[in-house]
Amino acid sequence: MLRQQMAIRIVTDTTCSVPSDEVERYGITVVPQHVLFGTTDYLDQVDLDSDSFYDLLETSSDHPTTSQATPTEVADAMRPHVEAGDDVLGITISSKLSGTYSSFTQAAAQFPDAHIHVFDSLNATTASGLLVLAAARMVEGGSDVHAILDELEKLRDRTRLAVAVPTLEYLRRGGRIGNARALIGTMLGFKPILELREGELQPVGRARSMRRAISMLVDFAAENAPDGVIDIGFVSSGDPRQLESLRTAILDRVQVSGNTHDAEPLAPAIGAHVGREALAVAFISA
Repeated sequence: MLRQQMAIRIVTDTTCSVPSDEVERYGITVVPQHVLFGTTDYLDQVDLDSDSFYDLLETSSDHPTTSQATPTEVADAMRPHVEAGDDVLGITISSKLSGTYSSFTQAAAQFPDAHIHVFDSLNATTASGLLVLAAARMVEGGSDVHAILDELEKLRDRTRLAVAVPTLEYLRRGGRIGNARALIGTMLGFKPILELREGELQPVGRARSMRRAISMLVDFAAENAPDGVIDIGFVSSGDPRQLESLRTAILDRVQVSGNTHDAEPLAPAIGAHVGREALAVAFISA
């Protein structure tokens, strides 16, 4: 007997930087990560919004750390959809950067009779967000969950993220530095440019100034999307004028056939690992 197609509900986490208006539009469930200053544990975007986080970053004597949502917390987020008989599609930050994917798979195991699928974006912040939104549009268009997963795998292969950070210190302290570790001794006075490749951070260059960093991010987008992009997103933890400069310069050089997304300021669970004044672009190439 064929199973009647149920609604598909998307569950993701706050590191994926899905703009709040899109979360509301598509009914996406967002699981908060934990951000800690000393012994004080905040839920990302629940107890601690981005503005308050960056204020604390300037004033607190404690360096922020993060912890993924627990399997129980993820299961609690999935439970209403499971009880409604819906399919659940979980989309997470890269499993090579966080234990969130593991928390999602452990949560799914708590519902052995449910139809739960967990997808590792192998990306972070707005790059993961682009994949979440691509899935949401496919759900809206009536695709079944297996077709969505097949398409997400194809889109993931064409998703790129590059970020300029003021220092590698936050990534080093947070243990997320990956193959950029070798650059630590060579970056004094420079702003590192990093790419997320196959789920891990890789160094691609360095810039003396933020103006030069923006130029390098523009070149990265143009060189890696010669035929344009389907979707593109921008995010920062610093001056919104720098974000607008990046946005304008890239859109002058890269053709966008789909959607342009401007996320809110970088979520605390990501900001804890890059600090202030980080600037990023992500896109799905055509």
